[in-house]
Order: sequence, then C-alpha cells, then structure tokens
Amino acid sequence: MPHTLFQTIKKDGGLNEALLVYNNYVIEGNTRLCCLKKLSKEDEKWKAVPCEVIIDEISSLQINRLLIDKHVTGKNEWSAYDKSLLYYRLKHEDNYSVKDIAELGHESPTKVYQRIAAIELYKESKCSDIKKYSHFEQFISNNEINKIVKDDPKIQEAAVSQILNGKIPTAQDIRSIPTICRDKDSKKRFIRGDEPITEIVLDLEQQKKLQNKVLINVVRDLSEKIQKLNEEDIQCLKNNNSDKAQINKLLKDLVKLAEYADIKLPGKLQTK
Repeated sequence: MPHTLFQTIKKDGGLNEALLVYNNYVIEGNTRLCCLKKLSKEDEKWKAVPCEVIIDEISSLQINRLLIDKHVTGKNEWSAYDKSLLYYRLKHEDNYSVKDIAELGHESPTKVYQRIAAIELYKESKCSDIKKYSHFEQFISNNEINKIVKDDPKIQEAAVSQILNGKIPTAQDIRSIPTICRDKDSKKRFIRGDEPITEIVLDLEQQKKLQNKVLINVVRDLSEKIQKLNEEDIQCLKNNNSDKAQINKLLKDLVKLAEYADIKLPGKLQTK
C-alpha cells in the first residue's frame, strides 16, 4: 500500500476525490479504498466513504474509456506501471486488440505493445517491486537490446535476474547493455551475473581510456619520427610507390581521427 497516499488521506481527514462505483464494485479508486480500510481499523469514522455511483447501465468499453480518459489522458495521470497494467487487462481479459487500445489511450500501437510486453515480462519474472517496472519497460523498448536478445536469449535471462537481485540498480543502467554486449569479455561477465552492471561499465570506460592513451602514444611516436626524417629518407619515400600508398592510407585514417576528435580541418583534407 502506498505509504504516501495513506498518510495524505489521514492528514487531510478524508478523500480529495470520491471513489467511482458501478454495480456495487469500485471501478476506480481501489488503492484509496485499501487505505480507508486500514484507517477504519483505527477509527470508525473512516467507514463512511464518499462515492460517485453510476446508476445507468454501461458497457465494459464505456468503463474502460472512462478509466482511460480519467487516468491516461486526463489530469489524474497514472504511473507507467498502472497504464501498462490497464493495457494488459484490456488485451488479456477483455480481448482488445493493440490497435483498439492505442486508439483508446491516444498512444501509438508500438508504445502500447511495448507497455504490454513489459508488464508481461514483469509478471513472468514474479517481480513484486512496482518501482522496478520501469527497468522492464526500458528493456523492452530498446530496439538494440531486442536485436541482441533475438540472437542470444541469455541476455534477457541475465537482465531479468539482475533487475530482481539489484545488480541493475536503475532503469537507466539498462541502456548500458548494448555497449556491454559489444565487448566479448564484458558480455560474459554480464551473463555470469556475479557483479553489478555499473562495475562492468566502469571497467569498459577505463579500458577505452587506456586504448585511447595507447593510440595517442602511437601518434606521438609517429610525429617524432616524421620530424627526424632527413633528406635521404624523404627522397626514398618519393621514389617508392608502395610507401606512397601506405602514407596515403595513413593520411586518410589520420583525417578520420582528427574528425573524431572534433578538430577543424582545411577543406581539402576533409573526408567526403
């Protein structure tokens, strides 16, 4: 039960918004109802609950449209988890198509599909922490991760396991998975799941810095050797077509390197 909502209702002395009831069932406001039930054990006054009762017969479609208008497109916006749970129920319990749900919720079919797939994976994992739902939605909505999982399902197994045990601390950390999978050793470490994802990412960053340092040292050494060329060395280069071809290739690679480093080059040296 959300602690904040419970304390807010208790502090305010009642609900700021009535429960919505149809056929003696609360169709909107179940969390508030749970808070009131708990409060009623402390004081009898909480047993009187303000309600808006729908008297006319309405269809399930009208009920769902009412909920969506109120919480998905209206001012009392639901969390991503609550939206996804509603979409899940519409699809699996009321047999709505993704297209129909998208029209009701004013979201793209792709977004609706991702929300439903995320809540399915969340339920399948038996996760009980609603705060971790955003991890699952981030995982499902990442196209690069989807391609990786298609080739290697172990990545999804590892990700779900590490979401549950806290080795992937935040939803934002999910975005690091493609980078990790591009490095063979890092990918193995991730699948093994013995360490937090943040440690793997940190090691990759250090490795990249080391590689850049080695590259710069190579460039520095090359520059020093060019400065030391004498007339005889220069004449040999002029007369050797094979050496010229190698230098031409090196020049193109150095131009690319300069552009990677955001170094402004003369027009003639810019790559096309």
